[in-house]
Amino acid sequence: MLVEFSVENLLSFKDRSSFSMVAGKERLKKNHVNEPFNKISTLKLATLFGANASGKSNIIKAIDLGKRLVTKEVDLTSKMANKFRLVEIPNPISTLEYKIHHNGYMYIYGFSFDNLKFTEEWLYLLKSKDGKVEQIFDRKFEDMKPNIELGNMFDNENLMTKNLFESYKEDSLLISLIDQFNFTNESIGLKHMQNIYDWFSNSLTIIYPTSKAKEGLQHELNRNSDFREVFAKFLNALDTGIDKIDFKEIKKENLPFPDQFLDKVISSLLKKGSEKNTASISDPIKGELVLVNKEEDEIKFYKLITQRKVDGTDKFIDFDTADEESDGTKRLFDLIPIILSTMQGGNVVIVDEIERSLHPNLVHALIKFYINFSEDIYSQIILATHESALLDQELLRRDEIWFISKAKNGASSLHSLSEYNQRFDKELRKSYLNGRFDGVPNLSEIGRNVK
Repeated sequence: MLVEFSVENLLSFKDRSSFSMVAGKERLKKNHVNEPFNKISTLKLATLFGANASGKSNIIKAIDLGKRLVTKEVDLTSKMANKFRLVEIPNPISTLEYKIHHNGYMYIYGFSFDNLKFTEEWLYLLKSKDGKVEQIFDRKFEDMKPNIELGNMFDNENLMTKNLFESYKEDSLLISLIDQFNFTNESIGLKHMQNIYDWFSNSLTIIYPTSKAKEGLQHELNRNSDFREVFAKFLNALDTGIDKIDFKEIKKENLPFPDQFLDKVISSLLKKGSEKNTASISDPIKGELVLVNKEEDEIKFYKLITQRKVDGTDKFIDFDTADEESDGTKRLFDLIPIILSTMQGGNVVIVDEIERSLHPNLVHALIKFYINFSEDIYSQIILATHESALLDQELLRRDEIWFISKAKNGASSLHSLSEYNQRFDKELRKSYLNGRFDGVPNLSEIGRNVK
């Protein structure tokens, strides 16, 4: 679980700004809160509201940057690592810090960096609500030399591993070592480092407006009838009109791909000694995914279809997902598997622009579905939006509502609705649109400036 995230001097964030998933003192909607750990209760849900260019996407990019740096998907030359630039003398150092609850432990993990190297990296066990911590490691670079302090849990660490820590290059995070070396000892410190790497690698998922469901989803839907049935029920419950989903076999000659390309895909699956049984190819025009399955040395092609029942009959009509489904339904095909993944427990899903192609009532339904089915499961969904219709205290708790605004100097800041003296029965949407929470664009100067 994400307990808290802080960012400083990155993208549109100048000063240290913090976003918290710690539950407040709200008495209502207790099913929106995960079971406490170390007397700290985290929320299952949070929403980020703000105008276009206020910084909603930037806070998500900042969280994502940590994930990508840990897993080495990007390096410090990435545009995601750009400093706040609207100052006369830019600060060369940026900082990210995460408070994380994962696999029975709570951690404080963070790092600072400039354009070339990580200047500091730290990992602590958070042992109590009042801030008591135990050091796992603290790594600093001073005059180009590493200074590493290891906690007591590394007392039995062998000399080779300690030397590796000290020699590890300054443009990489120490946590990234876990994925690059096969540590054979049973050090408690290394296990905590592995736990942190696992959270970033496997538990944190970021969904941007253009993100697509993983190809593996359709293969799983194709081979798992139970999963296919649950998926279809979800679509039906969200009033899409879809009763079933299925896969229709397509002949090779009817596929919109050159024969030479298809022959290459087929030969790779039929290659002697290959254990690979599936592949996927995407139509560059429609964006439609075609599954390629090896079935007893025969290659077959399938594509996903939806089905609707003819009223008063047992007959179902097939619909082409690429041509005959709305953008909103296609968006649900990307979002539903991610929401279902939270039901496995221990997952944090962050969705930017949840309202894209979706009616507000549909987003309401998604939120209610998630809350109902995650009541006994540790999980979190964080939604960024500028859809004011979601500002509904019958749907959300006060501590689940955050606003992002941008000052005249171009710097973004975060603030929770809990910080305001707002009556519970107050109509939030009207206050928000009137600018009370600094989450809408300031249009007062437009008429004056365009004359």
